[in-house]
Amino acid sequence: MPDQFAVTFRNLFDKEPGLMPDMNPAHVEWCRSMWGLMADGGAWGLPNSGLIFRKDAAARELVLIQAMPHMPGMPLSPDELLARQISLYIDTVEHFALIDVRVRRDCAWPVPEKG
Repeated sequence: MPDQFAVTFRNLFDKEPGLMPDMNPAHVEWCRSMWGLMADGGAWGLPNSGLIFRKDAAARELVLIQAMPHMPGMPLSPDELLARQISLYIDTVEHFALIDVRVRRDCAWPVPEKG
């Protein structure tokens, strides 16, 4: 795994929600609607990513519970898949932070957690 992915991922966890950049209001509203539609404990698969999240309403968290590994025959290389997943995860963290929902992971994933 390229080192820049680990650095990017670690820096993500150092961000405070108040420091997040402004996002497209339509995207933020979409996140608010998605959060409202999901049942507590319900799962959401982020399209074209292999990332599956679960809603924890009491903690106001969206929890990454599964990340699809690379498989032979995929149109993306292992590094491309991981880069795509990291990019989409970061987008998810930043957008949901703006509606006061914390995104975290609770699954094996090839990116080390902040330690």
